Amino acid sequence: MAKELLRYAYTSIKDGFELKDFPDLEYFDNLDHSETSKRMLEQAAKEVAKKLLAKAATMASQRLLDELLPRLESLRLPDHHGQAPLLVTDVHFKTTDAVINRVHRPESVVTINENIISWNLTGIGLSGAGNWAYDFVGPAKDNGGFELGVAGISCAVSVALEKDDRGKIDMKLLKCEPMFGETDVQFIGGVGCFCLMLVFELKIKPELNRIVPELLQRGVKEVIENTVPHLRQIEEYWPLALGVIDLSSNLIQSAIQ
Repeated sequence: MAKELLRYAYTSIKDGFELKDFPDLEYFDNLDHSETSKRMLEQAAKEVAKKLLAKAATMASQRLLDELLPRLESLRLPDHHGQAPLLVTDVHFKTTDAVINRVHRPESVVTINENIISWNLTGIGLSGAGNWAYDFVGPAKDNGGFELGVAGISCAVSVALEKDDRGKIDMKLLKCEPMFGETDVQFIGGVGCFCLMLVFELKIKPELNRIVPELLQRGVKEVIENTVPHLRQIEEYWPLALGVIDLSSNLIQSAIQ
């Protein structure tokens, strides 16, 4: 296994990475079958894989971030229609045209620990805007806009590399767990009539304060999940991850540093 892993690393990784600290393949091919040669091969395989996987982790972190940011910057929240009870009738309300227009660049770290690839995002900040409206009892209606902002979003993602019956390696999403700080929603506009303002404050505003963060959280999670498949951009490294035993995330971190 060690020699096969070395041969793969030397011949199949095509990113210009130079293994200048290691002998060439001919040297390994000419080793005898002694225990000393076997240990040398295994150690070389681990070290080569460690360096290559560290590079893959750094590369994946940047590539995933490059994919994620434009998706967040163009995120549109789905329109929402709802209703709230008001004495003998219901108030119908909606949010429309909600978009994210500013994204704070997060920290992105990828680690590779045997067959588990983890992606951790911290410090995501988002702001955006949208419209609201409601109506009840004939001409009684109102509308306006809202601005939203949330900071300190983080997300922990992990995928597992698995071999199928044909030996083909694929990945399976194990976890995508975003965590959100409090979403600040500021409302703009409205007619200003006391009755309409009362309806808005008592019935519509609480609903919008509940719905808008939910729409945002679902949208952000979906964007992150749709970005994860871009880990395929480093799939040439996957056999190294599966072929190395006792390769811990601590080794990966030390190699990156």
